[in-house]
Amino acid sequence: MIYLGDSYLYRQGTIVDYGQAALYYHEAEKTNQIEAILKLADFYKAVREFSLYKHYLQKARLQGSDKATLLLAKLYVIILKEKYYVKELLTELLASSTPTMDIIFEAEQMYTQLSLIKLTKK
Repeated sequence: MIYLGDSYLYRQGTIVDYGQAALYYHEAEKTNQIEAILKLADFYKAVREFSLYKHYLQKARLQGSDKATLLLAKLYVIILKEKYYVKELLTELLASSTPTMDIIFEAEQMYTQLSLIKLTKK
């Protein structure tokens, strides 16, 4: 299902069809696999539905996705401007036992740069 969703979203042997892409991603998401949930989040980011993007990132995070935690931190910095919550997410991510080196590096960079960004706690 994920492959079919990708085919319609990224025009891999088909025409771009957001409706079909959404259909296949939602079918894949029913399996509760983190990869499927992240693909659905990516889909909503691509079509600029940021509330749904956030929803599916939160769902993937609750299932233990370090990638989703990092993406949520980025979302809060860029769109929501919530420095306090960003620090919580990054602290959680850096304490995780499963992140890749790329995710750790990016999280550490974000954490360091937070002191330079003037954001407000809501």
